[in-house]
Order: sequence, then C-alpha cells, then structure tokens
Amino acid sequence: MTIALAIVLTLFISLLRNLDRGVQKNLQATLLAQTMRTSIERQGAVLDRLLAEDLDVARTMHMDETKRFTLAAKEAEPNLDSSVSQAFNDAKEGVERFNQSILRAFRAKDREARRLIVQTDIDPAHREASKLVGVLVVRAQEAVSEANRKIVEESQSARTIAVVAVVISLIVAIVLARYYVIYALRPLKELAEQAEAIGDGNYDVKIRTRRRDEIGILAQNFSVMAKRLNEVRKKEAERLQVAEALTSAALASLYDPVIIADREGKIVKFNRAAEGLFGSSPAAPRDPVIESVGDSRIVSAILQSVRGEKTKAEDDETNLVPIGAKGAERIYRLRATPMHGELDEILGAVVVLEDITHLREVDRLKTEFIAVASHELRTPVTSLLLSSQILLEGAAGDLNPTQKQVIEAQKEDLARLERLMQELLDLSKLEAGSSPPRFARVSPQELVQGAFASVRGTAEMKSVQFSTEVEPDLPMVRADATQITRVLTNLAANAVRHTPSGGTVKIRAERESNQVRFWVEDTGQGIPADYLPKIFERFVQVPGATGGGAGLGLPISQAIVVAHGSEIKVESQVGEGSKFTFALAAD
Repeated sequence: MTIALAIVLTLFISLLRNLDRGVQKNLQATLLAQTMRTSIERQGAVLDRLLAEDLDVARTMHMDETKRFTLAAKEAEPNLDSSVSQAFNDAKEGVERFNQSILRAFRAKDREARRLIVQTDIDPAHREASKLVGVLVVRAQEAVSEANRKIVEESQSARTIAVVAVVISLIVAIVLARYYVIYALRPLKELAEQAEAIGDGNYDVKIRTRRRDEIGILAQNFSVMAKRLNEVRKKEAERLQVAEALTSAALASLYDPVIIADREGKIVKFNRAAEGLFGSSPAAPRDPVIESVGDSRIVSAILQSVRGEKTKAEDDETNLVPIGAKGAERIYRLRATPMHGELDEILGAVVVLEDITHLREVDRLKTEFIAVASHELRTPVTSLLLSSQILLEGAAGDLNPTQKQVIEAQKEDLARLERLMQELLDLSKLEAGSSPPRFARVSPQELVQGAFASVRGTAEMKSVQFSTEVEPDLPMVRADATQITRVLTNLAANAVRHTPSGGTVKIRAERESNQVRFWVEDTGQGIPADYLPKIFERFVQVPGATGGGAGLGLPISQAIVVAHGSEIKVESQVGEGSKFTFALAAD
C-alpha cells in the first residue's frame, strides 16, 4: 500500500507541476498577444494623424504604441510554445515592415508624398501586420486549448494509473485505498471538466475546494485563469462592438455609394449615399437582382468578386455606369473587390460607385474647346501659309537666300501646325460622333493597296522593305473606305518611321470566321511594355522613338476602328518590332 501510495503521489505532483507551468505559460502568452494586437490596431490612429498632417501627434502615438508592442513581445517570447513561434516571428516581421513604412512617411518631403506613402505602402503594411498579429492571437488561444486538452488526457491517464495501483493494493487496505482515491481524484476530475469547459469557451465555471495542497492551488489558479479569460473575452467583445460602430459610422458618412454583399452574392447593406440611389438597406440579405441595383454590370461585378475571379477596378468605358438620381443622370465608375477574412477566405464583396459626372463634363468641355480653338485657328494659319507661298514666289520682291530659308522654315512650321489642328478637329469629331463612318461594301485588297501606295515612297527613301499580303477570295467588308485607308496608312507610316533601314514592314489581310482581320507588322525598335496601355491616348510619345507627329495618329485610328465596331490591338517587344491588328465584319 505504501509503494502504491508513493507512486500515485509522485505521479500527481509531477502532473500538477507540469500542468501548472503549461497553463500559466500559455495564458501569459495569450494575454500578451492580445496586448500586441491592441497596440497594432491603435496604430491605425497614426495613419489618420499622418493624413491630417498632425506629424508631432502621429510620431508620439507611433512611438508609444511601438514601445507597448515591443514590451509585450519581449515578455511573450519566453512563454511561447513551438507551435506559436512561427506566427510570433511573422507578426514581428509584419510590424517591423509597418514601422519602416511609417518612418518613410515621416521623412517624406511634402504632404502629397506622405499621402502617397500612406495609400500605397503604410495602409497595406498595417493591414498585413494586423492580420499577422491576429493569427498570432489565434495560435496562442489554440495553444491554451491544446494545453487544456493535455490536462484532460493526462488527468485521465493519472486516474487510470491510480486505479490500477489501488486495485493491486486492495489486498492490504481496500477501504483506505478507496477513500484516498476518491479524495484525491475528485478535484482532478473537476479540474479536467473545467479545462474542457474553458476549451469550449465557457469561462464561468469554478472549482470549489478547501484543500491547501498542490491540487487546491492548481484549482485556485484555474479559477483565476478562467476569470481573467472571461475578462479578456468581455473586453474583446466590447472592442469589436466599438470597431463595428466606428465602421458603420465611417461607411454611412462616405460620399460615394457603397454596396456590401455576403459570400453568396446577396446584398447585405447600403450606405447612406447608396440608399439615395437604390432605397433602404434590406432587412435580410437579398439576391443582387437587377431590380435591386438597376444595372447588370453591378450584379456581374458582385458575383465575380465573391467567386474570387478578379477585382473589378478598370478605368475603361465598361466600368462607367449611368444611374438616374433626383431627376438627372449621373455617371459612376464601378469598383468591386472581395472581402477576405483572417485566413484569406472570401467573406463577401464591396462595391464602390465613384461619381465622375463632373469629370466627364470637364472632359466634354475640354474636347469642345480643342475643337473650337482648332477650327478658329485654321483661317489665320491658312492665311499665313498662303502669305509664305506668295513671298517664296517673289510676289513681294526678290528674297535673298537667308530670307528664303527663314520663309521656308516658317512654311514648314505652319504646315505642321495645320496638320495638328486638322488632326485635333478630326479626333474631336470622331469622339463627339459628328463624323460617323459612311459604310459601304469595300474590297480588303483596295484598302490595303490604298495604304501601300501612300507609304511606299517614304519606305523607299528610308530603304525599308515594304510589302503586302492579302489572302485570295476575301469577302467584301462593311466599312468607310476613306477612314479605314487612313487607319492603315497611319499604322504603316508609324511602322516605317520606327523601323531602321534594312528592316521590313508588311500589311496583311486574312479571313477570320465571319470577319477580315488586318495586320500591320514591322521589325522596328518596338514599344516598351509600360507604354503599351497608353499609346492610344492623345499626345502620348514613346521616349526614344523617332519624332514625326503630335501623338494623335493612333488615337484617331482607334476612334475610327471603334466606330466600326472593332478595336485596334497591339503586340510589341523592344528590339523585336510591333504588330497592330483589327478586324472588320464581312459583308
């Protein structure tokens, strides 16, 4: 009996000491991780101060929260289980990247640079750091649960061993052994039940015992731990309520309409601006049908986002949504993005409608101004050209060589200015729709040969091999022959201009389903990848490219092709040449 008792006591004492150390260690790490998360979340106020240019307050807040985070991390590190160490290191690295971003913002020269750093660097770094610290808290809580699980397992193991020892010792003192086992194991059973309850999230359970030994101390520590965890849970719930209230207030005060959908694509909430367009927020989630938001593009953006297909934030015409509001139509730019949880799962989607009606109006006024200004300048420029020609012909008397040289240079500049004004007028008419295509049945061979004849002389002067390749028996196409010839001529002239002597330029036409596709290919210097999305914008010039225009040829060509129901596409690599292509419907 004495041996069995010694075995049981030794086992229980070892168990209690190990469990006490494990629980206290994981509890301390959990509480400190909570402090770290609170510190990094408070860093969000530093971003607000930075944007408000309150640098001294921002710097003080940043230093205080950094110090608080560092102290908590230093205290937590010795208490971490191996399963939590990686998450702890990731969190420290994420916070360090955020701190470096904050320091770059403080060193920024001006407000705009600081705002750009906040938007492109600090804000993503803050979100990432918050996410990593959140993962650390989850891992620490999992470690507490794991410790609790081990308590249950080891308690059950200890009970089994004790029962076996008592059974073996029953021959000597069955009554005494039975009493001791009951007396010794009752607190452990309660302790195991409390550990299991804590693992399930119930922190209100308590162990009532008058014992003063290790079991009594452990029971008391468990009760204290449960009380502290309950306090932490209440504080976390309060913090979440405050964060939810702040989020709702911020969402309601946004000027732009915002639509929030759940992971199934059902509409959950409108902010105040969106309610002005679509009505009140739904009492329960509803499907994003056309009747709810009024435009299929908004519905499509929501569904694409919740499926994780892509973030819809392009600036092209397909993302511009007209919506009637207060008796007038306004234009909104559609931006949709998925919402992700702490484990990167999709929680839903957010759609923001940016009101760009004023920008469209400014663009319209600018286009009208360019058109009017170009039209009004044509008469004086034409008069100056005529005057220059008259002077060169000697109508006002003979000119010496120097005078002729000056007049010829003036005539060239005026001719270039006249071409620029004509291109501006053409582009304005095309964009305004006042110069629509005059469609007719046209032969692709005729279009290609028209462009070839216009550019052949320039290619021969530059020693560029210029050729055409047209498939036989191509169908007629529905097009404005003058406008499409101009497009091919512009593309071919650009290709010759940017192709060195000895290079090749080719115009091709081939059948493609019920269309005819045209190609203009060259072996020239190519276009840098950064400029490929911009070359169809007005006045864009690729750095290092050979001069020869105002950057309006490609925008005019794209406008003409778009009016024909197609689009010019380009493929290019620096040093390997370029390929421009578009298709016209067969007639």
